[in-house]
Amino acid sequence: MSELSRRKFLRSSAAAGLLLYTPSIVRAQSTTKLSASYSTRAFDEIMASEASIYKTQSGATVTYAEPVAANHDEHLLQILRWRVTNELPEVSFQANYHIRQLIREGLAQPLQALADADSTWRDVQPRGAIAQVGRMEGKLYGIPFQISVPVVMINEALATKAGADISNFPSDWASLINLAKKITTASNGAVGGFFDFGAAWTFQALITAQGGKMSNSGETAVGFDGADGLAALEIIRGFGEAGMVDMTQSQALQAFGAGTIGVLATSNNVLAGLEKQAGGRFKIATVPWPMPSPQGKLPAGGRTGVVFTSVASQKQAAWAFLRFLASPAAQAIVVKATGAVPVDPTAMKASGLLDAFYAEHPNYLAGLARADQLTEWYNYPGKNTVKITNVMIDHLKSVATLNTTPEQALKSMTLNVNALMKSV
Repeated sequence: MSELSRRKFLRSSAAAGLLLYTPSIVRAQSTTKLSASYSTRAFDEIMASEASIYKTQSGATVTYAEPVAANHDEHLLQILRWRVTNELPEVSFQANYHIRQLIREGLAQPLQALADADSTWRDVQPRGAIAQVGRMEGKLYGIPFQISVPVVMINEALATKAGADISNFPSDWASLINLAKKITTASNGAVGGFFDFGAAWTFQALITAQGGKMSNSGETAVGFDGADGLAALEIIRGFGEAGMVDMTQSQALQAFGAGTIGVLATSNNVLAGLEKQAGGRFKIATVPWPMPSPQGKLPAGGRTGVVFTSVASQKQAAWAFLRFLASPAAQAIVVKATGAVPVDPTAMKASGLLDAFYAEHPNYLAGLARADQLTEWYNYPGKNTVKITNVMIDHLKSVATLNTTPEQALKSMTLNVNALMKSV
């Protein structure tokens, strides 16, 4: 399918089912105008498609702020600058782990009253684990728009060359790391494995999958300074021993798409792009993120729509837009374009909009398999959230590149993060 045909398909497939799942409040819109912001240029086409369909159905126009931030952390800093210059958009699609800070800063407007007054919300709101995204202390402040789940991707060609059974890939970390080591040995110049620790999200996933916590109950110190943290760092060390090299996240994704990385621990959000890069040169397989504990959870990555305007009419319009983006028809665009998990898997299944797509793209089911095991993407309180993330990434990189032992890194990371938590 050509790129132009793909765009037409995404728009038509969403539009075909839109009126069935869009709340009446959206269809009642007329000439409303909303400003919004999002991060990463990879979402340009998705956001443009959603705004175009929304305008067709509701009459409301959504324009996006420029420049588009390169990543989640830059987007947060951009919003904090715009607050000072009085340039805040009315709606913003922020990383799930930044929602709590935006609430504490008084930027994210409470949406609970709008939800309570919306008679159809109780029937269409996200349910299960995903329903906790965008909430704080039981109150609603945002509606999830794009949900990411960590997964493991495998280059089938490199795995076959290493003697793996591609009909039965391993599902635990030890076996996956062993496969990565075999790929390094069997391949000429290929990197056996890469652990993508961008935003330290996948490190958090290693902790919570064991049933661990990122902080203590009082949020005064880290909660991973024991066996959970050490086990997580040993997994990252295993990737280093399997041949992982020092690359940026962008470089690693390009390398995997080019066929030079065997096992990649990353987000399902990049699956569609990687499959496009791989083309017909090699097949990609996906494995659900290993869950060592029956009580394990995974942090829900992705973006949540929050509202910054306090003007009643604009706030109501923003609510309608966010409601639309959570509908199965709008979510179908996000899922097909990225590999994301629908914000309401039950509603999506009932709609039937993705039945044929999932049958043709079984790799997307690895992320969907963990939809009921999601939890909050935790971020630390205070003003040092971004600093803490960067410090953690530095320590994770030192372990992955075999410059520091897991024991040394755990001790140093604990001291550094605790100091930043207490310095606010």
